[in-house]
Amino acid sequence: MIKLFPKNSNYYFIPNIIEGYGGLPQAMLYRADMFREFAHIDVTILTFNFDPTINYFTNTVINQERYKSLSILNMYDFLKGENQHIVQEPIERPFAEDGYTIERLEEENAFRFLKDGLLEKIKSFDPSNQRLLSIQYFNEKQVCIKREDVDEYGRITRTTDFEQDQGVPTQEFYYDELGHCYLRKLYTEKNGKGKIDQIQWFDRNGHVKEIFSTEEELQAYWIDFLTEKPINHFLIVDGRYLDHAVLSIKKENVYSIFVTHSTHLRAPYHFDSVLRLGNRPVLKNPGKPDGIVFFTEAQKADVVRRVGERNTYFVIPHAYKGPTTLPDFSKRDVKKAVVVARYHKEKQVDHAIKAFRTVVDEIPDAQLDLYGFGDELIPLQELIDSLNLTENVFLKGMIDYSGEAFEDASFSVLTSKYEGFGLVILESLAHGCPVVSYDIKYGPSDMITNGVNGYLVKKDDIEELAAQMIQLFKDPNLVEQMSLQAFKVAQKFDEPTFVKKWKLLFDTIIEQKPRRNQLSGFEFNLNKSDWLERPLGTYGVEGKLSLVGNYPKTTLSEMEIFWKVEERETREQFFVKPTMIPVSKKEWRVHGVFPVFNLYHNLSNLPVGTWDISLILKWNNAFFEKRIGYQKSAEAAKEKAEIKSKYVFEPYYTKPYGNLSFRVK
Repeated sequence: MIKLFPKNSNYYFIPNIIEGYGGLPQAMLYRADMFREFAHIDVTILTFNFDPTINYFTNTVINQERYKSLSILNMYDFLKGENQHIVQEPIERPFAEDGYTIERLEEENAFRFLKDGLLEKIKSFDPSNQRLLSIQYFNEKQVCIKREDVDEYGRITRTTDFEQDQGVPTQEFYYDELGHCYLRKLYTEKNGKGKIDQIQWFDRNGHVKEIFSTEEELQAYWIDFLTEKPINHFLIVDGRYLDHAVLSIKKENVYSIFVTHSTHLRAPYHFDSVLRLGNRPVLKNPGKPDGIVFFTEAQKADVVRRVGERNTYFVIPHAYKGPTTLPDFSKRDVKKAVVVARYHKEKQVDHAIKAFRTVVDEIPDAQLDLYGFGDELIPLQELIDSLNLTENVFLKGMIDYSGEAFEDASFSVLTSKYEGFGLVILESLAHGCPVVSYDIKYGPSDMITNGVNGYLVKKDDIEELAAQMIQLFKDPNLVEQMSLQAFKVAQKFDEPTFVKKWKLLFDTIIEQKPRRNQLSGFEFNLNKSDWLERPLGTYGVEGKLSLVGNYPKTTLSEMEIFWKVEERETREQFFVKPTMIPVSKKEWRVHGVFPVFNLYHNLSNLPVGTWDISLILKWNNAFFEKRIGYQKSAEAAKEKAEIKSKYVFEPYYTKPYGNLSFRVK
């Protein structure tokens, strides 16, 4: 057993929406299982979505032997109060109704009910068990005016009223098991969509208990209720849509930990690319969380480059419990490759299929099995047909245990646009199955050593992807060597190490809590800016730095200040340590000396360009960066002379903001 996690604590996992499949829910459940097995910690999963099938999911998926200590709490069950989970006889809701013509909607498990040629209803069903999920009602203009959602017992759990002309929701009513309304949401129209205007929570007598302005207020209210007990509460947030609500909780005994499951960037996935919408609440407020967890050092480095270093960042890769011994290589089909991925555009499974056309041209009996699910099923099958690969490439659907697929194949393939880690790579390696993967952000290069336990292929290079697959199909001896190396590297991602890293995180953020800053930034007034020794190319700046916000006085010695000089186009940069002299409790006189000739001497490229000067404050959970010069004295604002050596160095103030920069010509 791992040394005890913090005692007298609650551990909450907060996903997006609980689903039976998908990498995030599986990784979350696996983490909960490891906490229980190695640290004897019972985890509670908090779900915030309205889902009439949540009880069905709990009974069929979560209540397995390995998850027997896991509990799930749902916000809407809390709001219902005492009538939740009342056992009743199911209400019969027959499919057919007299007087209607019934038509099935293509590619959906739903049916249109028409009377005299006009649509009156649409009934939707669960594709797995054919249970009725909802009924939509339409007016004579063929606009949906009402929707009823139904639970597994046939009870109406929610009704939604829509505006008569545009189909925009106007209000929703939520009902408990006895048919009492416990919640009402009022909407206003905004840009053709419904926006919550007010949420009313009712008691058993129909009186309003609380009123909320947004969904986030309601979510934060429930979290606040759950964390009333004066013990430690760890909120481990896996789903991005709850970030706002968790960030709003400000209690000394509540610790917020945000796990980054996927890339935080949009294409082209450079460190300063546009942030993905779901990652903005945390990464635009990176000083607020008690901890941010990354799966790879590469992703952490990109975040540091973008928003600064903090002591609240942690790198904890996935763990995976594979076989204890290397699977028998003789049982592998050396002419078979496998892909385990959702049939979704971001996984780019079509790249593997297109590459396999080239593979089959050279190795006619090669086979590619594609395990997964998703809305790209039909397009992928059409691609297989169009490339005449029906005898070589097969869509296998979901697999309960992917280890069987990996142990049967020669190697696996990953063609995603991006990953947070690529747990499927680790699963493959753990079963001795080498991986041919695009070299993407993030994860593959953390686990695959090119040519040793697989291949890293340039992103979106289908020709190279095909070439590496051909290489492995033609050389079973190489595959066998890679299989051994794959199995070895996977052992580094063992479960005890994973749990120990989480224990270290919990211990660290408890220790750091009293040392956290509540700073909102700093101000810097530039008083002097000029050449100190022109022949030596030494430039000096001086000004007054003032802190904005509060900080624990005992941590003052941990504050770090440094200058950053960065080329505007190439983003090449270097740093200079300043001299600081205290003026008052929140003010310092800060000096900077830049030996310009020496600083530029060892650059990898010529220093020609525009170099911007910033001042950086780094202090535990706080990190702030400001350009300098926009606030300056008349003396500092005087025009500066240029100096010449091999290059021309010209200090100047930018327009329109008046920040200090260097032109190097």
